[in-house]
Amino acid sequence: MSQNNISEIKKGVFFILFALLAIWAYQVFIRDKIEDAGKCLKCVILKSEGRKGGITTTVQYKYKGVVYLNTLSTKSKLDIGKEYFIKILPGNPEAIIFFEEILIPDCLVGIESPSEGWKVIPSCN
Repeated sequence: MSQNNISEIKKGVFFILFALLAIWAYQVFIRDKIEDAGKCLKCVILKSEGRKGGITTTVQYKYKGVVYLNTLSTKSKLDIGKEYFIKILPGNPEAIIFFEEILIPDCLVGIESPSEGWKVIPSCN
């Protein structure tokens, strides 16, 4: 291999590493924004199936009268029709945090989220 080829390979590897770092930093930034300024909503599971490399789950939720579909990775296969909490970014409702471990309280099952969501995950108390 010539010195030029090695230099090009090094540039390519550096670019890929920089791109991965930028993607990771953006995801951390968005997650922090959702945690700080996000609105809590309920979502319903439309589909949950095993794929190569994990479980892909499709959820549906409503924010300000608009219905959204979002596909995400979950730890386990989830029951179709079951409800979960999510937190969205009001300026970008497709950016969500999915709370797989938090169960919907019985008092909220089947009840629609407020149009603009809750400031915190609600409880029955």
